[in-house]
Parts: sequence; structure tokens; C-alpha cells
Amino acid sequence: MTPELLSQAVSNLPTGQPSSRIVAVTTSPTGEYVTIQFGDATFTFHSQWLHDAQTDDGAYRQASDTYTHKISLVEIQAARSSGHGIENTLEIFWKDGRSTRFPSIWLRVYAPLVANHHEKEPKPKALRIPKGWQVNTLNMPEISYNDIFPEIPDTTSLRICEILLDNSAPGILRVTNLPPAIAEDERRGENTLLAKVLTQIFGSVFSHPRRGPEVAYTMASHHEQYANKGKLVPNYNLTSVLLPHFDQSMYQHPSLIDGLYNIEGESLNTFVSCPAVLQTLQDECPELVEPLFTTPVAFGRVAHIYSPPQYQGTTPTTVIPRPGFPDQIYRFHWNPHQVGALLCPFHSFPTALRAHRKFQEISSRDTHQLKVKFKPGDMYLWDNHKVLHGRDKVLKTPRTAVGQTSSEQAVVDRWREILIRRLLGVLEERWLVQVPLQQLRELDKMVDAFGARLTP
Repeated sequence: MTPELLSQAVSNLPTGQPSSRIVAVTTSPTGEYVTIQFGDATFTFHSQWLHDAQTDDGAYRQASDTYTHKISLVEIQAARSSGHGIENTLEIFWKDGRSTRFPSIWLRVYAPLVANHHEKEPKPKALRIPKGWQVNTLNMPEISYNDIFPEIPDTTSLRICEILLDNSAPGILRVTNLPPAIAEDERRGENTLLAKVLTQIFGSVFSHPRRGPEVAYTMASHHEQYANKGKLVPNYNLTSVLLPHFDQSMYQHPSLIDGLYNIEGESLNTFVSCPAVLQTLQDECPELVEPLFTTPVAFGRVAHIYSPPQYQGTTPTTVIPRPGFPDQIYRFHWNPHQVGALLCPFHSFPTALRAHRKFQEISSRDTHQLKVKFKPGDMYLWDNHKVLHGRDKVLKTPRTAVGQTSSEQAVVDRWREILIRRLLGVLEERWLVQVPLQQLRELDKMVDAFGARLTP
């Protein structure tokens, strides 16, 4: 689409989407604030915030321009709006003689986060629990292998990220139409089909500190090396129940995406939505929610399957809020097999213990445990930060399954890369480099609502 056609796009976004159309602009007499009336809401910004956020010289700051290094506050001389539709901008004239032109769509996305909303009274933010699912409400999403290979378009990558990671999405999907696997490669954990899929979607897979780069973990019933692992690590012990759990619970930075691919045999596996468990807990025993946010829990293991043994441990809370946003949930951290003691003050222990036992009890209910019969050729991917997985029993042997993960950094980097690539041409790269992921997603949806994109 040409700039001429783009400028003719409607200035109002469809109902349900924030409006980035600037109706009016006023500055305070002191120049400390600027008030922007958008088509659907009015916000007041700090002039200093706008100056700190501008990218006239790019997204990076020289020492002399670092705002944290300065003492004085900037002031605005004047402000005005220009342009139409997606090209609508706000031009700020600073008292030092310079000026900055801000994209209105960029300002509208940031406004709820940093500006004063005139139509809303400030009030404490209630906990926002992501949308979870129970057995009778889950419609298992699927993605075809043929949609991922030989090339994966950004639209497919974005769809997968949304299914797995969006707060309103289930956090799990099944990969269908898989080609036959090379069984010996899968058993060795090298060149596995699951690693190929995860790498194609997210760019890379987890590199284990002892197994080496990109080596999968294999669980099998009929190879001595795997049987010996089962004596030392519950995950590999196919004769016992593996309760629903969070993978890499002893890691400081656990992987974000998990995958499991069944090569042969059958097993009955379990999936549990942590948001649904927390929502049920809040509905039934709201007084037991807080201890899950405030009580550190000791996790640790020694892996004698490596030489020398590998020692790992961490002390998170069961529910971890997003840093800086206590009303939002960053991840759930739950593993009954590698959990130690609760690390809470003496007088808090009885309540904290009740809270964690109640969380376990709810996650064990038939209403919350999705039972899946894993058959040869089945592959599932899920969000390790909000979906627990377990194994009830092995149904048919010989049974071999291969697991692999992708790190949080790789996953969010790929998600961010896709969104920025989709937004380039509508917004210059300098405006996108430091935008938080959530705001990038909102920008993408707003641009879609205009029905117009430029090719960078």
C-alpha cells in the first residue's frame, strides 16, 4: 500500500479497539504536562516522560543524553496534532528549540501504562488471573507440520505464540501430520523431530549444561541406560506415577516451552491448567491465595546420572508475579517431586501449608486433569510456565518418548522479532526497539484494525 492510500485509512478504529485519533491537545501553563484527547479517552502525560521516550537520535543514549544522568526537568513550549489515520502524529516543541514528532498509535498504546486517565479514578489493581481451562472447556488447538515446514510464515508463528503464550489462550497444542521419525536418532536424542519443530518455530532449543547442546531427553522402557536413569530421576521412572509438574523447577531460569513426542508404545499422560487451579482456589478459599505469592519454597536435586553429579536448587514462590506488576502473573512454579520445605515464618506456616495442599488437591481433581492417551506419532507443545504435565502410567511397551524445550529468551525473542517485522513500515524501528512485548502486541492489533500495512 502506498503512503497516499494509507493516509486515506479511516481515522477511527473499530469498536472494541483503542482509538489513536488525536482530537485535541493542550499543554499545562508550566509546560510540565501535555493532555491528549484521543477518540475514545483522554490522558495526561508528563513532559519529562515524553522527552525520555523520544527516539530522535535512535533508541540508544549517549552519555550526555542519558536522562538518569541529568538533574533538571524538561518543559514543553507547545504541541500540535497532524496527519490522519495511522499517520496521525503529535509534534512536541521543547523549550530548548528542538521538536519531536510522536506517532499517535504509539502514544495510545503507552497511555494506560504511564499516563493519567481522566475518565477513571485511580484504585488498587485486583489480581488478574489468566484464563485457564478445565477438562470440559478445553478445545485442543492443532497445528499441522505442513504449516511449519518447509517455511513458516510470520502469521503461523504468531498464531502459535498466541495459542501457547497469550493470557486468554489454553497454552497447549497438538502438532499433526508429522512425517515418520528416524527411530535410532530419536532414541539417541539427536536430530530429533521435536527439536526440529521447536527450532523452526522459536529459533533454538534448550542447551543442557551437562548433556551438551541440543541433546533431547529420552524416556524409554527397554534400554538399560534409560532404566538406570529411572532409578535416580522420577521423570525417567516409567513404573511410577509422575504427578503433574513444572519442568526445570530447580533452574533459576526454567524453559518456557515444553514438548513431548511419542515414538512407540502408549502412555496415559496428564495436563493441568494452573490458572484454572488458582481461579478455583480463589473462588473456594480466597484467603489461601496470598501464601502462594509470598511463601518461598525450596526446590533442589542432585543428578547422579552425570559425572560429576549435578547439583541445582532455587527458592521461588508457587505463583510469581510479573516484576513491577504485582497484579499480573509471570509464571507458576510447581513440582511435587522435587519440592522441599516451605520457607516461611513460624506463625505463617499452618496457613501456607494449607494453601499449598489445597493447590495440590484442586490440581488432582478430575475436572482439572486432562487425560491424554499418548500414541506413536503424537506430539504436544505447551507453556511450561502455566500448564503442568504428568504421567499416570505406561499402557503399552516397549515405550519411547522424547522431550525437548525452548528457553524463555529464545521464545520471547522470536515473538518480538515477528511483531517488529510486522510493524516495520508502519512505525520506524527506533520506535519499536524498547516497547514492551505486551504493548507490541497491542500495536500489532491496532494496525490490523486499520486494515493497512506497509512493506518495510
